[in-house]
Amino acid sequence: MSRPKLPCSDPTWPGPFSRKYSLLTNGSTTNRGHHHGKFPAVRADSVHMLAWEKRLALLVITVFLARAPLTADGPKGVRDLADASLEDLMNIEVTTVSKKDQKLSQAPAAIYVITQEDIRRSGMSAIPDLLRMVPGLQVGQMQAGSWGVSARGFNSQSSDKMLVLVDGRSIYSPIDKGVFWDEQDIPLDDIERIEVVRGPGATMWGANAVNGVVNIITKKAKDTQGSLATAEAGNGQLGAELRFGGSLGGDGYYRIFSKYTDGEDLKSSQLTIDGLRSLHSGVRADWSLSDKDSLTVEGDLFHTLAGSAINVFQLTPPYGAIAGSDTHGDGGDAMVTWSQVQSSRSRTQLRVSVDRSQRSDIQESESHSTVDADFQHEFALTASHDLVWGLGFRDSDIHYSEGFDIGANPAHRNEQLISAFVQDQWKIPGDRLSLSLGSKFEHNSFSGYDVQPSARLMWTPDARHSAWLAVSRAVRTPSYVDQAIRVNYEVIPTPEGLPAVVTIFGNPLSRSETVLAYEFGYRLQATRRFSVDISAFYNRYRHLQTVEPQAVYLSIDPQPVHLVEPLLLANGMHGESWGGEISANWNVTSHWRLIPGYSYLRLDLHDDPTSLDTAALAVVTQSPRHQFQFRSNLDLSRRLQFDAGVYYNDALTGYNIPAYTRLDARLGYRLRPDLDLSLIGRNLQGGQHQELISLGSYVPATIGRTVFLKLTWESSRR
Repeated sequence: MSRPKLPCSDPTWPGPFSRKYSLLTNGSTTNRGHHHGKFPAVRADSVHMLAWEKRLALLVITVFLARAPLTADGPKGVRDLADASLEDLMNIEVTTVSKKDQKLSQAPAAIYVITQEDIRRSGMSAIPDLLRMVPGLQVGQMQAGSWGVSARGFNSQSSDKMLVLVDGRSIYSPIDKGVFWDEQDIPLDDIERIEVVRGPGATMWGANAVNGVVNIITKKAKDTQGSLATAEAGNGQLGAELRFGGSLGGDGYYRIFSKYTDGEDLKSSQLTIDGLRSLHSGVRADWSLSDKDSLTVEGDLFHTLAGSAINVFQLTPPYGAIAGSDTHGDGGDAMVTWSQVQSSRSRTQLRVSVDRSQRSDIQESESHSTVDADFQHEFALTASHDLVWGLGFRDSDIHYSEGFDIGANPAHRNEQLISAFVQDQWKIPGDRLSLSLGSKFEHNSFSGYDVQPSARLMWTPDARHSAWLAVSRAVRTPSYVDQAIRVNYEVIPTPEGLPAVVTIFGNPLSRSETVLAYEFGYRLQATRRFSVDISAFYNRYRHLQTVEPQAVYLSIDPQPVHLVEPLLLANGMHGESWGGEISANWNVTSHWRLIPGYSYLRLDLHDDPTSLDTAALAVVTQSPRHQFQFRSNLDLSRRLQFDAGVYYNDALTGYNIPAYTRLDARLGYRLRPDLDLSLIGRNLQGGQHQELISLGSYVPATIGRTVFLKLTWESSRR
């Protein structure tokens, strides 16, 4: 689970105190969930978790493959590079920028689209890994199933300035101000595309879309008819997936799926951390109710078990030790989307979703239930004047446990969010210029009212060139953790003989963090074989989070008597960031495509005059200044493909993580039209490296090499 994000450069830094300390204070270590001394035992069921599901899934897939007919149709959407063109990429319709369909080349924002073909040829198994290919995104794995994903800085375990959506449904946690990526083990074959907007998207999507929006858009049920089975196995990697799609009669279609993942184990200090084990199942059904009405119903269930290494503390010697732990996650969601086309100039959509999630480890447990309703209306006032407006309501019921290490006060809370938005777009005569003005208006239970306006100007002098400008305001609203959390961050022996507990407290007066963003972008399709996309930004942040020292006091709860050195979460920092991203597509030949990308980020932060936080400014060193990537897709023949990617991340000096270069590769062979075999390698450069550190109780983990085989069989009904 997510601990409070601490704006400090050293994960073992206790806030305002001058002395250096170690999170491991004269304590013992544990391995794979076992413990010594006085610390709580860890559940022992992790080794056997989902054992019968694993065997069943692999057995069923084996039967599927054995019975696969030789005459089955090949999978839809699998294309050779010779069949693709850069015009196709530029003309992809996206919806995340303006909540309506528009061509990518005409979207006034820094948007990048990961297509299904990109997903297939990447060889990746997890969505965060896929996001590495987006210039300007910072992606790092911390523990099994635990990732940090952010845009344009501020990456951490709680990446609270990035909003993530699945088919338009927010998966941002109302408790922990971030995303639990282990709960989002969506079958990658079912994803149509992933739209990533770098920069504020709050006018359309609301609070927490501060530095970016990730919208994972799944395929319609009609596009997944027939059967699919995949199996992958190798060192540290085991997985299986089943999917079946059929007709409901008339204009109705459905699909059901189940995916099992058993990820690689990680290393942490003296411990080996169990990898992520996940079972994710779901269903989707789409109906065309009439010429004007359509209905979509989606639902998911998941069960996860992720290993981690945690520092646990107590008030008697040895005060602290590293313990292996398992984070258990269970939950599900359901969403109904109704769309109606009133005329060629008017369309409405109503989306209602419910989701419930609960998580627990040896230190804490939490759960929440959320009901979300969203309505929008898009209509054309004139041939050159489009208006989109909408209303939203969200209700979240939150429960949190109380323990020595971590707790919350109150332990139960209900949160509500009411919102409205409007955006007006004018096409200036000649269709070369368009101007979009809009704003989001929200009221939430934590900080009250927020207004998030934006203005975007798009210029398209011809079919090959386009440029855009944008000015936007966005907010990151306080979360339950910001206002109610209590974390015992360290226990320190003192010369007086009393233990001192460094404790972080939430602040009921926490306010929204804000950004005013200025952006520029330019797209050029120089030839049929080469295109480039450039974006630049300057952001001004206010009311960023700090931890402020408070007066030390004596406490007898719990016994024995001890000192409390409190840190209070506050909003005592401001600053600026600037930088840019560039990406290109180059079809060297009809069978070879190169996709390079580069991003630069500079943060300059300052304490407010009233702040006593001595290390919050080190946030500037917790995101890479330079990132570079170079991907290659090569068709060696109609059956054989070779794909590779090189990713460079600059050093994170605030985390003491050196720069590293990651090498991934895939060799794919089409055995027959319905059967593909891939040999996939990740982190082929060798060795163990850290990518990101979880501040708080978690102990850093390192990532190693993984090599595995993947077999995919798909029989499509056309």
